[in-house]
Amino acid sequence: MKNDPTRDEMLTFLFAQGVEDFDAEAAIYVFAERNHGGQWSNLYSALSTSHFSPGPIWKIENDESAFDAYQSLEAEFNPKVCPPQYLHVRECRSREEWVIPIAEDTPLNLKALVAEWVENEYSGEMALDGELTPGLDGDYYARIILDGRAPDSVVCWTGGGFYLSPA
Repeated sequence: MKNDPTRDEMLTFLFAQGVEDFDAEAAIYVFAERNHGGQWSNLYSALSTSHFSPGPIWKIENDESAFDAYQSLEAEFNPKVCPPQYLHVRECRSREEWVIPIAEDTPLNLKALVAEWVENEYSGEMALDGELTPGLDGDYYARIILDGRAPDSVVCWTGGGFYLSPA
């Protein structure tokens, strides 16, 4: 499956590119960690059965050959190319989604980013109704994602549900 590959599919792909065992294992671990769709997905299975165990300060971005292998997996198997950091907004009923890039120098204030999105999306006709509720859906749910993970990833920096009302 293109966006939920098995461990064997990823290994076959990486070995065909001449990637070494350690780099393949590291790349698969990080790719699965950042992109799995929950415990029933192939990527979650690859993560939970991985032979790779990173140390507490290890980062794939600091391991050039493993990072190259990881980027190859992203290019081959991840159909959603996301900005490095972004606001992800989902309308809970229709499941419509928006991905709004966040500039590096922008403060990571979820409420302010959501308010700006509402203003841009609804041209001042709608406004936030109350506070954002962390971990609970409203009519909408917004999350800040800081590492380019796909919007359907279970990992985010912060998030919360919210409602809109006429301005």
